[in-house]
Amino acid sequence: PDNLTFSNNNWNIEKTVSLIGMDDNASDGNTSTRILVEVDNLSSSDTNFHGINQSLMVTNFDNDTVGNYNTDNTLSAGDNHNCATLDNGSVMCWGSNSDGQIGDGTTTDRLAPVMVTDLTNVKSVGVGAGHSCAALDNGSVMCWGSNSNGQIGDGTTTDRLTPVIVAGLTNVKSISTGTSHSCAALDNGSAKCWGSNNSGRLGDGTSIDRSIPVIVAGLTNVKSISAGQKHTCTALDNSSAMCWGSNSNGRLGDGTSSNRLMPVMVTGITNAKSVNVGASHSCAALDNGSAKCWGSN
Repeated sequence: PDNLTFSNNNWNIEKTVSLIGMDDNASDGNTSTRILVEVDNLSSSDTNFHGINQSLMVTNFDNDTVGNYNTDNTLSAGDNHNCATLDNGSVMCWGSNSDGQIGDGTTTDRLAPVMVTDLTNVKSVGVGAGHSCAALDNGSVMCWGSNSNGQIGDGTTTDRLTPVIVAGLTNVKSISTGTSHSCAALDNGSAKCWGSNNSGRLGDGTSIDRSIPVIVAGLTNVKSISAGQKHTCTALDNSSAMCWGSNSNGRLGDGTSSNRLMPVMVTGITNAKSVNVGASHSCAALDNGSAKCWGSN
């Protein structure tokens, strides 16, 4: 439903609330679900007691009828903060906020989800160590938080407490955020990355940090992309996988431990559906339902 009407002992009259999220995505027969709501027509005393966009317990509520979390890239977890997309196109984040990575205009840590400022029409969200990015329905990207290596992509190295547009991105289909760099897969099959380029993780043939997106060299049929701590990998439309950047522990999967400034083919991957990378290892989900991993073990 779009809203609920219920009585609370602390309110003198019934209040109408609009659902903006929930923390239980399973239909497990529970008779209570904690949801995030916006409360209409609050008096000053109600506001002081309850606040706005609070998390309230609603009993005898069917989880299946909510469905307010976006099921596509709903949740992204970073080093010390998390973000979630909602079906209304907004984003909520929580956790450490030392660099403004929560996006609420402050550097105050948040123990519960808060709305990211001035962010609408979001289709997916990615979270790095100290920054966050969102892909929008119009094909653009916005980022916020730490910008020490240009990972926000706005042409500066100034931290941003609220979302700003990433320069020069207009046809993005998906994004991924690493520790201090960011990447986007584009509709035309190419990819762009920006931020720290230590070990060549941006894939442009250099190790120079970039504060605006640069093309990853030699990629023409990108299906998805995943940015890690110091390396990046992509799954291609032909079901192969390529990686670049730091190759410590063999995380690039090319049979060596040599860093690569441009993408190299992962050995033995011929039926990849998607790839996902961590700090020092990488994995691919395969068409036959199995998975393969490589790197630090």
